[in-house]
Amino acid sequence: MFQNYSQLDIVKKNPELSSITFQRKTGINIINIDPMNCDMVIVEKEIINLITRMVEILKDEEGYFTSIKFFIEENIFDYLISNFSLLNDLNLFIFLIKLFLIK
Repeated sequence: MFQNYSQLDIVKKNPELSSITFQRKTGINIINIDPMNCDMVIVEKEIINLITRMVEILKDEEGYFTSIKFFIEENIFDYLISNFSLLNDLNLFIFLIKLFLIK
């Protein structure tokens, strides 16, 4: 999925999106995005789309209950709870909880 990402029209029209990288061990890396060279609304939407697609693929491939087990083992829910205030301020907490928990 991520290999095809760089070929999307949105990435071609917004070259800073090509700064988003993915490695199997570490996940998505957005640290190289230069906020001065991009439309942050587009970047935000694309990051949310990438995370959504990855979680949905995992749930489809592994099954709902197995994916929940993976999320627990990777401390996803601990992260969400410990960063509740920040995620809530960014209007991401409810989105992420729904993403990880809803079938």
